Formats: sequence, structure tokens, C-alpha cells
Amino acid sequence: MKRFIKPKWLSIPIAAILIVALLLVVLPPRVSVTGSNGLVSIALAHEEASGTPAYQVLIPNGEGSETGLQVFPPKLQVDGKDNWLAVQSPDGLDVPVGIPAYDTEGDCISVDRYSGAIKVDSLTSSLVITAGALSDKCKYDIEVSDYDLYGGESQVITKEDKTQKTVVTDLRAKFRSYVYGSGSDLYQLEDTPQRQEELAGKSLEITAVRVYAVVIAEAGATKATASTKILIDGKKYNGDTIPLTSTEQRIGTTYLTNPATGLSWTWQDIDDLQVGVTLKDGELSYVYVEVELVVHSQTFFPIDPVEVTPGTINTFVDVDVSAYVPAGATGVILHGVNTSSSSYFFGVRKNGSTDIFVSYLASNNGPHCWLAIGIDESRIFEALIGNTTYNDIQLVGYTMSGVTLFTNAYDKSMTTLTTWEDIDCHTEAPSAVGLIFLTSSDSSTYRTVGMRENGSTDSRTATSRYHNSLGIIIGCDGGQVCEGYIGNTSMDFKLEGYITDGCTFNTNATDVSLGITNEWLDLAALPTDSVIGFIEVASSSGKYYYGLRENGSAEDIYKESGHHPWAIVECDASGIIEGKIANTNTDFFVVGYATGGPPPEPEITNTQATWNIGHVQAGNVKYFSVNGEQDDDYALITNTGGVAVDVQIQGLDIEGGSYDWTLGSSAGDQTYSLYANSEASPTVYDIEVKKADYSYLCEDLAVEGTYNWSMKFTAPTALNPADDGLQKSTTITLVAIAAD
Repeated sequence: MKRFIKPKWLSIPIAAILIVALLLVVLPPRVSVTGSNGLVSIALAHEEASGTPAYQVLIPNGEGSETGLQVFPPKLQVDGKDNWLAVQSPDGLDVPVGIPAYDTEGDCISVDRYSGAIKVDSLTSSLVITAGALSDKCKYDIEVSDYDLYGGESQVITKEDKTQKTVVTDLRAKFRSYVYGSGSDLYQLEDTPQRQEELAGKSLEITAVRVYAVVIAEAGATKATASTKILIDGKKYNGDTIPLTSTEQRIGTTYLTNPATGLSWTWQDIDDLQVGVTLKDGELSYVYVEVELVVHSQTFFPIDPVEVTPGTINTFVDVDVSAYVPAGATGVILHGVNTSSSSYFFGVRKNGSTDIFVSYLASNNGPHCWLAIGIDESRIFEALIGNTTYNDIQLVGYTMSGVTLFTNAYDKSMTTLTTWEDIDCHTEAPSAVGLIFLTSSDSSTYRTVGMRENGSTDSRTATSRYHNSLGIIIGCDGGQVCEGYIGNTSMDFKLEGYITDGCTFNTNATDVSLGITNEWLDLAALPTDSVIGFIEVASSSGKYYYGLRENGSAEDIYKESGHHPWAIVECDASGIIEGKIANTNTDFFVVGYATGGPPPEPEITNTQATWNIGHVQAGNVKYFSVNGEQDDDYALITNTGGVAVDVQIQGLDIEGGSYDWTLGSSAGDQTYSLYANSEASPTVYDIEVKKADYSYLCEDLAVEGTYNWSMKFTAPTALNPADDGLQKSTTITLVAIAAD
């Protein structure tokens, strides 16, 4: 049996690595050389170190695969023979035979072929596996007649001290295992070594469990059949019965949910699951379970609020947020606030848009609301405000791939009044799970407005005017349909964008309203993998003060609701958002939430792919620069990833020729040294490059940040003449890891 984790995507690089290859040519002391035609070269090759791989077999196979295998007690009986099943791939089992012997230096000198828990019986020429050899669940000795031995050969190896030695390789056996006959059997899987909470991002969904069996009819059988079988929560379920032929085939059954509960699968369900087969005159080679996962990428990223209010009024001006938003961002999350008792114009749009979607952010006591708007490749959006003192625009986050925001919005305004009507967005928002709207009324009179996911039974409506309920994010059904409600055709809906990943929406919103006024209080927690909550704020009457903020924040924006705004609010690591209300007529409803995903990938580049040191003599000092001299001509590291990084450096011994050079803290006989400088002190080379450990070259290098660096190479003080004119090489490694 095998279990697979097979995500739609799951690749979580945890470090970016640059490998520096150092090549040099040794000159005899008597030779004088000018120029640099000789070539010590440091080449940089980019590599990515992966954490969790995209495809992982939880039960290993191949050589060394005995780790984690289980051989189960036989239950099917044919003619009194014990039959058994081993957990393994189609290639069969691959196990060690006998116990190797080692000398005091740890070298294998012989293999005892006929002792240990797995051995070859010389009388019967069968492979004998003692009970418990592969698993404590194996209660019977097993004899296998059809097997292949390999290994156990003598071979000559060259040790580190250049001496040679004859050793004997490990002896191993490969063989097929199967169950045959008529009857049913179930097998307990080992617990999955990788649980949901151990995966980075924690935004993981089990979408299906598939049980497979590889079966074939017994020789001469004419009515052989097989079906998969599972046991879950004390209940047994059989898959479809499949006729068997003399050709091996795979049969399978897919369970989208736990059939015993009708609910989504959990990791505990899978750990408890028993799988097997029902056979009639058939043979079973192996069974396995495939777990299909969807790992949702993070698409909404909150940041600490930054004021980005323009300094010009009553005209659209560019707002450059490239200092706060990474390259590749598709949009920004804004918190618009009017701190005045007067009304002022307010409008935002993607840079390059021709939309004129401007109205008042108006209230007697100053309203506030959130919205998402697109940015161009230069990370610019456009904003219009009516007053530089009382209109505030706070940048509170950004969106990445998985959130599309249009340059020009699509008009989705309604004409039918006082009833919930479908708003079909499938053409503009293919594959969307959520829709992003700007809503507004051109009237100073309060107009009724509402929005919900198609199929919802929610019926919340509240009045709003001007831009007071500006930004709405709502879920949609599989056909990209949501529902809207208006009390007057002056209320417009503009489809600003859509969401395909990283968010979950509630068909019926979750009520998280507060019962205590004028106090910051915790709302009911969002799911633990949440980073942002989409919250509908509805006041049944009156324009009451309200506030929403991340738990633990000192922010105190506490202004009127304007009756019916939507909020896009960061939560803490426990999924907590704080709320504050002036009147219990103001209620909070969670319509959805954005989840965290795999962390942004660390990645760096370096301007010099090769360091040509050239010819060297004893005691030579060289610098990592174009001309090999100590000057201000340094290499440049750039953080090209999506997260701030610490850059570390490590070296190795120099190899080649007749003698290796050891990397040490100072140059000596056959020992060289390598030191890096800091950007703060470019002429001071005080960062030792070590081979047993990494040294920090720089820390907390910001996204798109750069760092100047160089190295000082000191050749050994004494060189062996046997190396004269020979090329040597080594590698220097730069590692970028996510900064704390």
C-alpha cells in the first residue's frame, strides 16, 4: 500500500542558493606573470532549496525502502497456505539480506549472507523473512521462492587519504508480494508523517481520497472479480465489482467525502482509514491510497497601515506605492476615511483607467470604508480627494496573482427594485470564487442596498448614500453569480475585479456582532489560517460609530458607518479581529476570509557570475572585483524574491592538482583564507568565510534591496612544486533565507 500526497501545487522553496565556483592556476615562484590570462574563476549558479516537494510518496520505495514498510498477517487462506501483502510499489519489495560487518574505520568489509531476520535458506533456495522483520504487524515467517538477489560484490574504493581498500557491498533481495484467492481483507495504514498543521501556509484542503488496487485473475479462472474495500468509523464500504482478466489492471474508488459522516476528509480520518480488497479467484499485488490536496496560495497580504493621501485636491493624481508593495502585486487594499463633519469628493481607480467613479465620502461625523483597487506594473493607482486635511487614504495591504483587478470596471447596475436579483459575472470573471465591486449612489438621499452570494438566504439590506458603502467583496456560486438588492436606480454596482484563489466565502454570512458598546472587543475568531476577514457592516437605523482593526493594534479609527459599508480587515495569528460599536444596531457579519499560503520565496541574484582570480603565487592577495584590486568596484547582491532575506556565505577547500588547499582562518602551509567585507565598512574584510558553518554577509535585505560586497583571497604561504601550472577549484555558497 502506498499513500500519496498529490497537490495541485505545493512547492515551498525555503532558501535561494548561489554557488560560487572558484578556479585558479598555480604558478611556480620563479615565474613572473603580468596580465590575467590565467584563470581562477568563481562561477555563480542559482539553485533553489525546496522544503515540501510537490509530490511525496509517504511510504517509500526503491532501494532502502524497508523503512516504513508493513507486512500484514495473512487472512486469506487457499489450500492451507498463508497469504500476505506487503506495503510497496509495483516494483515489489527491496530489502537487505544478512548483516554487513564493518571495520573500526566504518568501512564495510563483508556481508553475512545467511544470518539476520531476512536470509536465504540454502536448502530450499528460498528467501526467509522472520516475523516482525519488516513490521511488528508481521506475525508469520514467510518463505519466498521467486526473488532476485543483487549486491554482495567486492569492489575497490579510494578513501579520503588516497589509499585503496576492497569492500563487499550490501546484499539485497527484490521480490513480488501478493494476496490471492477468494475473500476480503483490510489493512491498517501507517499514520501520515506529514500532517496539515505541519505544512507551511496552513491553507490546505483535502478534496478527495482514492483507493486503488492492482489485481489480476488467477490462472485458469473464468469469473474472477475484485472490488476495493475500506473501513472508516466502524463502517465498511465496497467499490464497484470489476471483472478480472489475465492482464494485470488497476481498479479504484474515489471518495470525495468521508462516506461514514458525509463531511470533508480530515487527516485523522486518513490515519484511521483501513483499506483492502474483496477478491474472487483473483490476485492482489498491492493496494494504496492517494490523497488529493488543494493548497491555496495566499492572494491577500495585509501590511502595517501607511498613509498615501495625495497632496492635490479635486483631480486624479498618481499614487506610487512601490515602496510598500512588491513587484507582481495586482492591486492594493485601501482604507478611506473622512475625518470632517463636511462632505468631500473621493475616488480611486487603476492607473490608466478612464473611469470617473467619484462621489462624496459624506457624513455629519465622518465615515470610513475599505476597498480594493488595481495598480499598474509600476505599482501606481490614481486617487482624487476633496480635502488634504480631512480625507485620509490608508494603504493597508495588497493583492497578488489570484486576484484580478480591471483597468476599467464593468457596469453591473440593476434596474429592478426591492427584490434580490442575480448579477451574472461569468463572462468578466471566469473561475471566480469571489467578486469585487465598487458601489455608489449619486444621491444625498439614503438608498437601500444589499449584496449576497447566489443561493444565500441572508436578507440584510441597509441604506447608504454617495460613496459610504464603496467597496464590497462577496462570494459567488460556480457560475460566477451573486445577488444584489437596490431601493433606487441611483445606486450603482461596478464590477472592479474578481478572486480565483486564496479566499473562502460563506454562502450565509457568520454573525459576529457585539453586544457591548464603546469598547474594543474581540470578534469571534476566523479560521486559524486566516489573514484577512471580509466583514459586512450593517446598521439597521442611524449612522453610528464603528471601528474594526487587527487584534492588538493601537489604531483607533472610530467613525460613522454610513449605514452599510464593507470592511477588509487584518486578523492576528489566532484569527482575531477587534471591533467597537457605539450602538448595538450596528452589526458585523463575516462574508468570507482570505487565507495564508506558502511564504513568499527567498531569491537573490549576484552581478558577477564568475570571479577570475588568475595565476597565483604563495601568499598572493586577490580581491573579488573586476580588476582584482581593493577598490570600490564590488559585486552586487539583489533581493529578487518576495520576502526580506538574510544572506549567508560558506566556503570549501580548494581541490585540484596533487594537493588540496584547506580553507582556514588565516593563510598557511597549503592553507588559504577567504574573508568578505561588509557594506558598512567596504575596505574592512572581517567576515570570515568558513567551511564548517555559514557566516552572515548581510541581514534583513529588503525586497528589491541591494547589497555591495567583495571578498579577499589570500593564497597559502607555501605551495608544493608539484602543483605548478595546475588548475584548482572550489565553491563558495551564498544562501538567502527568509529574515525573521
